[in-house]
Amino acid sequence: MSLKIKKKFNAFNETLANKAKKIIEEEMPQKIFALNDFLKTDDLFNVQDLSIFHQPIVPKPDSAFNPNKKRKIDEENETKTESKPVVYTDHTESCHPHLFKCIDFLKSEIEEVVSLCNTVKIYIQLNIPKIEDGNNFGVSIQEEVVKELSSAEDSAFAVLDSISKYYMQRAKLVTKVMKYPYVKDYQLCIWELDEKEYTWLRLTAIDLRNNYAMLYDMIQKNYDRIEKPRQENAHAALY
Repeated sequence: MSLKIKKKFNAFNETLANKAKKIIEEEMPQKIFALNDFLKTDDLFNVQDLSIFHQPIVPKPDSAFNPNKKRKIDEENETKTESKPVVYTDHTESCHPHLFKCIDFLKSEIEEVVSLCNTVKIYIQLNIPKIEDGNNFGVSIQEEVVKELSSAEDSAFAVLDSISKYYMQRAKLVTKVMKYPYVKDYQLCIWELDEKEYTWLRLTAIDLRNNYAMLYDMIQKNYDRIEKPRQENAHAALY
């Protein structure tokens, strides 16, 4: 490695280290306290009566469709009336507004936690010393912390995937209501799905706070080993 490249890389590493240390020392504890206060005081995740999510979906006939339209059947040279109505619903009002707010909040928080975890993770990985025989206890601690940070990232991405699946599942049920408006069970199923989604979103927000707390606690307890995985007096401490 040339001296110029090494100098640039060291500058990059130093900038990354300062950013990661700020996250560990300031931003992580701030997120823990902010999320904790938000979960306790804000109305977003403190809905007591889940019946507010019982938003009826009323199919309406498509104004562009003429039920008396006739089509020719060439084979029999006769006419046949189409009797099956086409219905639709306004999808902008499909999902309850409160659920939209919960999802938007979590998506924003997930984007932030992924960014923070990624920065701290790469900082620790770049701080892992070269491979040597013995005195690798500190390195194993670094690897364990990196593993937990990666797990937090995976959990965050899984939340986004679950949100997409919720929309898809709900869309299928709404389609059923549109097609069979007199089958009440489809409407009830949507209400149950929305209630379950809200409960899951609330628990996800709590898990997000808990993940911050767990990661912060683990990093603080092992900060010396993360900073200096190999201590020069490690052998002397045994005697």
